[in-house]
Amino acid sequence: MTSSGRTRGRLFVAAAVSLIIATGCSSAGATPTTPGVSAATPGVSAATPGVSAATPGVSAAVASGVIDPATLQPPALIAVSPDGSYPSSPDTVNTFTSDEVAKIKAGNFKVAVAMQTMTLDWSNIQVASMKKEFAKYGVQVINVTDGKWDVQQQTTDLANLTSLKPDGILSNPVDEVAMAPAYKKVAAAGIKQVFLDEAPRSLVYGTDYQSAVGADNMGCGAVAAHGLSLFVPKGGMVGMINFQNILYAGEQRTAGFKGWMAANRPDIVIKETTFTDAAKVSQIASDFLTANPTMVGMYGVYDVIGLNALAGVRAMGSKIPVSTIDLGKLDSVELAKGGIVAVGAQRVAVQGTAEADAMMHSLIGETTPKYIMVPTLAVTKANVLEAYLIVVGDTAPSDVTAACSASQGCA
Repeated sequence: MTSSGRTRGRLFVAAAVSLIIATGCSSAGATPTTPGVSAATPGVSAATPGVSAATPGVSAAVASGVIDPATLQPPALIAVSPDGSYPSSPDTVNTFTSDEVAKIKAGNFKVAVAMQTMTLDWSNIQVASMKKEFAKYGVQVINVTDGKWDVQQQTTDLANLTSLKPDGILSNPVDEVAMAPAYKKVAAAGIKQVFLDEAPRSLVYGTDYQSAVGADNMGCGAVAAHGLSLFVPKGGMVGMINFQNILYAGEQRTAGFKGWMAANRPDIVIKETTFTDAAKVSQIASDFLTANPTMVGMYGVYDVIGLNALAGVRAMGSKIPVSTIDLGKLDSVELAKGGIVAVGAQRVAVQGTAEADAMMHSLIGETTPKYIMVPTLAVTKANVLEAYLIVVGDTAPSDVTAACSASQGCA
């Protein structure tokens, strides 16, 4: 994609996001038929942003301790593809004819996975879902690497994986600008590539890579904003902790969060800070709160950041609510307890399956969609157990169910 094409796409998103988030409608007007997505799910209404402009306190739902996740759920995709086009659905790649299955099994294909980190539930769910799908068709996963959020580490990982001569590599980049040369070398070696979230900038679809599969990260940001806003009185201040690295998913989440607030709660004051090391976010959150003592809510750009922000908030003796994105075991426990109040969750198991399916179609020479997008899922304590099954593809573990059983309104 050219830089001008990317710019046009982002200008389109910037112009449309407030309207889309406020009305709860997608630009295409239809909800993709993705498992776990109900077209009847109520959307986000600009007329009911959670806190009435005439009411300085928090909403009645929050006062009761139970937020209905259906009131946070966008009815359709909010985001568009990185180039501004409407994305494809996972349905476009998740079926195979008998002839296609025979070709895949006869190919004895080998693939590898290069992750930006393996410290997240998100990463482990993705990899487990891919492995499960590949195993059904006899495709061997020969290695999985951990980029440790470091450009040099992931560059080395890709070089080592390339030397193993796999037929394909699935990856999410540590940095979408700095990593581009390394992925160009993978493509030059004749290896098929499918990306998680987005292809590195300057790579050419169909030549350097075959597909990218992402979540509606803008929708995730909108859900996190809406849920947090329910706790914020008129004119209150909230803090955002975002990536410092250049990552499309992070940019989309920020746009979704800010877009929802601008459309529905323009009275809320947003303060921003960034991180490069997730382990330091607890201290960053404490410092953030110290510098802004009137802050009444905080948002972390993904689950570990939300959890570490919550730890920093608690270290200051504060009980301000936190919202975040991505659902794993630890933030599921905190959702049940009420420390984290809302999560815009990626349907990670669905996403991992779609990535594997896109790769298998490309391995047998078929053209796969440039960009596939999976809708977000709104999660509160009221639906955390059901959401865990959708997101992870497995039932919630005992520590999550125990926390839920001990918390009123958790189901």
